[in-house]
Amino acid sequence: MTNTSCGYCYLSPNPDPEERIKVKRVWNGRVQEYERYRYHGESRSKLHGVWANMRERCSNPTSTKRAAYGGRGITVDPSWDNYLVFAAWARSNGYAEGLSIDRIDNDAGYGPENCRWITDLENLLNRTRYLPTPLATALEERAAIDGVDTYAIIHRALDAYREHVKSRAWHV
Repeated sequence: MTNTSCGYCYLSPNPDPEERIKVKRVWNGRVQEYERYRYHGESRSKLHGVWANMRERCSNPTSTKRAAYGGRGITVDPSWDNYLVFAAWARSNGYAEGLSIDRIDNDAGYGPENCRWITDLENLLNRTRYLPTPLATALEERAAIDGVDTYAIIHRALDAYREHVKSRAWHV
């Protein structure tokens, strides 16, 4: 894997991911000096995208999602400024491709104590505005009849749909 930078990380001879190095650059005729972390080589990974998007919507004043996140006080834990710290937490707390980061308390920020990894279905169910009332009611009624939760009903429906799509792919 090639060493690529995410813009927050730079190469350091010390393998300690917490170690920062001083970086100098000339920008618009002025010398800037600042601290950066070492390269991690994961700038194009999906997990890095989750981290970058989370930070973007909470701290970039020009982000289109700023109003729903940083604009209402949602922040990112300062320890997660370092991608490698975030990645270590993610991997030890169930991260897998296809999962989304979720804040347990929707009014609190992103941090190790308030985040978890959930499926797209679970994420969809967290957004009540996307489920029309008749559909939500029908799902709850079916779940009560079957003695399972609403997630199980949706999982069954999606599994059946995926099987249907798979079977059609062979016939086309």
